[in-house]
Amino acid sequence: MITNAAEYEKAHGDLRILEQRIADLERDHPIGEKGFTKAGVRKMIAKINEELAVFESREETRLATPR
Repeated sequence: MITNAAEYEKAHGDLRILEQRIADLERDHPIGEKGFTKAGVRKMIAKINEELAVFESREETRLATPR
């Protein structure tokens, strides 16, 4: 779970790396090859996107709440 801005930035970096990895796999291996590897990378991408969304919604709520 992402709990601060530094972790948020790291997750964005990890996401960019994984997106490049899936692009490389799709380019180098036609449909049907490396399916399990591609699926695993897609799951990691989905997990990071979900964590980013949770953090962003928490931050929006925190910033919108009057003090």
